[in-house]
Amino acid sequence: MHDFEYMDNTKKLVFIAMLILALGAAFALGGKSKKSGEKTLIGQGLSLISLMNEKAGNETYLSLLYGGSDELSSLIKEIKIPDNMEDFKAYKISGEFSAFLNAMLSGMGGSFDTGSFSPQIKKDMNQRLLTGFASMWNGKTAGSTALAAASILQSEKVFVSKELKEDCVYIFTFKDSYPVAVSFIQGEDNAVKAEACYIFDKDFISTFKGFCSEMDLGIELEEIR
Repeated sequence: MHDFEYMDNTKKLVFIAMLILALGAAFALGGKSKKSGEKTLIGQGLSLISLMNEKAGNETYLSLLYGGSDELSSLIKEIKIPDNMEDFKAYKISGEFSAFLNAMLSGMGGSFDTGSFSPQIKKDMNQRLLTGFASMWNGKTAGSTALAAASILQSEKVFVSKELKEDCVYIFTFKDSYPVAVSFIQGEDNAVKAEACYIFDKDFISTFKGFCSEMDLGIELEEIR
């Protein structure tokens, strides 16, 4: 019998997370990707949300990753996207995300200075912050169980699109359900990497607007659908 079967839940989550990261590294943004047909960025986001919703309802998939934690199971069962996937609103968040991170850190007594960073480092850092935006928000407002649930259901894909003009995050909101953040990162030759993650804050839009206004972050949030 393999050692993996004896791992406790925490070690198993770490192992799975590392495996997912390793697999994700194979999708270099400069590489070739299959064309996505006529799907818009919103369509690509909805396809990832559909995949996450399927994961949330698959007991075998969930038991493999979290091992039957009651608290985690209860939280995941709260996720319920309407059968009518067209019943949603979409928002776009864009801007310099290092300011957002500084605002988050200031609440914990810290900050950092990007003045010595080259443009390449700043771009790389902004993309990482943008991709990890939902996890940072969950960590600030919802705690470790939400972080674990979001990590288990998180999904990504690489496709080709001429629609994306700048790195950004789309927020999809559904009635009586948790919103979803989908980050879109530009690569070479119109390649796009999209990563979707649940935000365990049903009032996220109003809370985020207030947070940005209070901290004067210079981050834009606009309703696009």
